Amino acid sequence: MDEQRLELLRMMPYEDYLKTPEWAEKRKRALEWSQNRCQVCYTSSDLDVHHRTYERRGNEQMSDLIVLCHSCHTLFHAAQRLEHEHPPLQIGNVMQETLMDIEQVYSARVEQKEEQIATGYPDLDALLGGLSGGEVIVLAGREAIGKSTLALNIAYRVAKENQNVVYFSLQHNKTHLLHRFLSSRSHIPSQNLSTGRLVDEDWEGIEQAVNQLGSLPIWIYDNAELSPADIEASLIQLCDEEEQFSVDLVIIDDIHLLGAASSQREKRTQQLYTTLQTLKLLARKYHIPILVTSQVAQPKKPLSQIPQVADLVSPGIIEQVADVICFLHREEVYDPVTARKNIADIIVAKNVHGPLGEIPLFYAPHFFGFTELEIDNSDA
Repeated sequence: MDEQRLELLRMMPYEDYLKTPEWAEKRKRALEWSQNRCQVCYTSSDLDVHHRTYERRGNEQMSDLIVLCHSCHTLFHAAQRLEHEHPPLQIGNVMQETLMDIEQVYSARVEQKEEQIATGYPDLDALLGGLSGGEVIVLAGREAIGKSTLALNIAYRVAKENQNVVYFSLQHNKTHLLHRFLSSRSHIPSQNLSTGRLVDEDWEGIEQAVNQLGSLPIWIYDNAELSPADIEASLIQLCDEEEQFSVDLVIIDDIHLLGAASSQREKRTQQLYTTLQTLKLLARKYHIPILVTSQVAQPKKPLSQIPQVADLVSPGIIEQVADVICFLHREEVYDPVTARKNIADIIVAKNVHGPLGEIPLFYAPHFFGFTELEIDNSDA
């Protein structure tokens, strides 16, 4: 074959080349060489002659061609396309790139350390690394175990560090919440505040508590008919009204009441899933942690008193969406003669950041306070 003809075969469109007598001859020879069978599955029907390479088009060698049935031909093209778009990489060739990615993630984490919101409870913060922006944290417990009280205590400790806290209460009105705040700071029983059973000495403590609490950056919403959309609307309005304001922590008490008034016809599980997903998107959108309280079913047997993920209302949904799940447990509720009086345990049952564990706290029910537990090491 002269060079001019060979050059023409190489330059013409591939579809035109397949119509030339030269290709017809090459195709015939390839079929004869393969004994008219697919070289992969050995079928003799619907055969195609496929190019392994186009480098010698017009003057192909038998090693440049392969005979395939139509099915194997289609798979062969798909494999070639995949290899072209996503070629396999030898580990050494990508190690440096991977190392750079790790360094970038590390640097970003170092820069974001200050963005972690400390709960104010050192042992809990050490376990969780603080409350991370973009995450949903579930604080769960059985009825009357102290979930709302602990949520208020966290709000207070976060706000003490000049972090802006927005507290949505769907269970209690503002007066009830403020009585709890005042009680925890003045050490005057909340019942005395609500009934007016006070002595002269109490007023000094109340005045100090009012001055201390009044300057804290805590905003309270006590609308029992809020929906997830109302949460975002409230945050936007608050940011518009307060100059240079940014939300650092959102607390919602209780997640099962959020949107309940407007979703009575919706199944409970679907409503909860929609609510949690909306809050997760909200947390990521504004890069803030959202802490929600949640109910836990009452134990059917005394031995099952310590709550577990399976005890949550709709546990599969909560476990799927939540980044952190903590349970609040007090042994004295189920065992009146226990030696662990006034001790509450925060049980970290899920933590996307790694470690799980239990954090004991001292609980003062009359003053609605959770404080660090002082360990007596005198016998050590």
